Amino acid sequence: MELITTFKEDISEIGKYKSVVVAIKHFSVGQDHIYSPSEIESMIKQGKNQVRIYILLNKMIFDEDVDLLKKILLWLKKIAVAGIYFSDMAVFMLAKQLEMQDLLIYAPGMTIVNSKDVKEYLALGIAGVELANEITLREKIEIAKNNPNKVGIVISGYMLMSYSKRKALSNYFRETDKSVNLKDNYNLRLKEATRNGLMPVYEDSHGTYIYSDYILDSFEFISDLMRVDFKYFRIDGIFLTKAMINEFYSAYTKAISGIKDDYQTIIQSKYPQLNFDNIFYTTETSEVK
Repeated sequence: MELITTFKEDISEIGKYKSVVVAIKHFSVGQDHIYSPSEIESMIKQGKNQVRIYILLNKMIFDEDVDLLKKILLWLKKIAVAGIYFSDMAVFMLAKQLEMQDLLIYAPGMTIVNSKDVKEYLALGIAGVELANEITLREKIEIAKNNPNKVGIVISGYMLMSYSKRKALSNYFRETDKSVNLKDNYNLRLKEATRNGLMPVYEDSHGTYIYSDYILDSFEFISDLMRVDFKYFRIDGIFLTKAMINEFYSAYTKAISGIKDDYQTIIQSKYPQLNFDNIFYTTETSEVK
């Protein structure tokens, strides 16, 4: 089982990790730190075959993207990345033409919730499928048992709760006559009338993204998850500082390795200003208020 984390640090720091996922310019969404192709090449050289580097290529693809996407996929095949996270089937169609679909991991965010769907996507010859964050521990374990070493899950990070192609923040601030710079602005928070938490929200050229008001905490259930053959566990680092990502990665690495400690208390006590929760592990989505 592999632990993969978002990487947002200086390239020289890549050696601190065994497996990372990096966002690439033009084709990554749901991220707050991107790298250029030349930086990714430098990263691979710096990793010296000791670090498995995955690429986040999860943007919705349009006709005008196809030519550049094909070039990027050919290049990724050439430099031998460990894998490619995607969410638009246009990526699969091009990858199939280039005979590299075995590098793909389908990670659409909120739609993979049962074994039948997993098996359908795996039948395409891709490397793996990432489950929706919102399904329960029981459901995740059942799906992983039915698809050993082919299913991955996010175990830490803010969870994407809503995405819209509409420029909701731009519309809101225009309607309220407020001037707010939205470019690369990851500091905005949204408060619902019926909830107390503050949900991270941001807008880019592709739309508006709203995240959970808490960081997913899986320490309580790591031993249960480790009894099943998951392909990987992933730490999603959007809105997290570099130091937090490093600390979460270190703690989960130890927990997965069987080193006993109260990691949940250690992490939460270090960041008392943040909310941590694991409600979806035990409560079905329809029951979460």
